[in-house]
Amino acid sequence: MVIVHLVGGLGNQLFQYACGRSVALRWEKERGRKVVFKLDLSAFQTHYTLHKYSLHHLCIKENIASQKEIAELRPVGKLGHLRALVDPWIKKRFEKTRFQEKGLTFDRSIFEKKPPLYLEGYWQTEKYFNEIASVLREEFKVKTEPSSRNREWADRIAGCESVSLHVRRADYVSNNQTQSLHGTCDMGYYREAVAQMAKSVRNPHIFVFADDPVWAAEHVRFDFPTFYVADNNAETNYEDFRLMSLCSHNIIANSTFSWWGAWMNPNPKKRVVAPRQWFQDLSKDASDLVPENWVRI
Repeated sequence: MVIVHLVGGLGNQLFQYACGRSVALRWEKERGRKVVFKLDLSAFQTHYTLHKYSLHHLCIKENIASQKEIAELRPVGKLGHLRALVDPWIKKRFEKTRFQEKGLTFDRSIFEKKPPLYLEGYWQTEKYFNEIASVLREEFKVKTEPSSRNREWADRIAGCESVSLHVRRADYVSNNQTQSLHGTCDMGYYREAVAQMAKSVRNPHIFVFADDPVWAAEHVRFDFPTFYVADNNAETNYEDFRLMSLCSHNIIANSTFSWWGAWMNPNPKKRVVAPRQWFQDLSKDASDLVPENWVRI
């Protein structure tokens, strides 16, 4: 069995699922028999309230781990963590079954750990799941039917040389700790990104996706047809995710949400522009996060 810990917004959940699914399928192939893959949603049920679990809107293999199954692979609760600290045997057992992310760059040793296994981290690089990209592109399709308004957006996107442009502000601006870690992409970045896109995309139509649509409508403006997709919210984030993936090209923010919108774009000729500096905190190494064939500025 492989269990992956889920936490964060939709983008983080996608990375966590992708990594866990990849590890499980690798061992399934190695052993020649099925390796059960499950999701730990306990963070959303106990202490994490900033975002909600969102993968149920997608075509994933949804198999939820029980508390008993989780407790077999990692310490659970204060008592469990205390026992793991004071009991050498328990500590040694969890060291075999629990694999925690050590940094942001790709760690190939994850594939050397044998199930049963509990994965805890963010795993923000496609190097963890490149081998199963075709599987994930099917499982990450949105199965929830779009609203009538989002169908209209999809039709408009399909009818032109569409470019999604994502602006992430909300928690990046309002939370000091988040701001110091991530920072925000300024208008200089977006102007340069659109200019780069216009060099190879004839008559681009910009579709702006923003968690602060009022601010975006006032400040994010270009000399190209620009549309502001402001019909969705945190509860319907899968709608924006789907619409971004339907665009011909993508300009992403330093956000895993738009990263996945671009990654799921099936256009073989797509151009994706991403920020060169992903984190405000320069001590964070994000060198493996952006795919090599994307343009970084």
